[in-house]
Amino acid sequence: DHTPEDQQNLDLVMQAHAQVKAACVLAQAFALIIRTRSAEALDPWLQEAGSSEVPELHSFAAGIRRDHAAVLAALTYPWSHDYVA
Repeated sequence: DHTPEDQQNLDLVMQAHAQVKAACVLAQAFALIIRTRSAEALDPWLQEAGSSEVPELHSFAAGIRRDHAAVLAALTYPWSHDYVA
């Protein structure tokens, strides 16, 4: 969550820089996938991130693809989210 001032600053930066806007939109979408455990949204997100203009997202998406099965398990199975001491 952002304060109104933080959101205003973010909006200004996103308006000025297309790569920053793309990175923010994709990062927020990825965070939503994780929060909602939306496994079906992962592959479309990976495709979009891989074709974005942001090289750092290409690397991030490539890492997720390397561990695709583990990431899908984390999004799918409830036991993968519980901490066991």
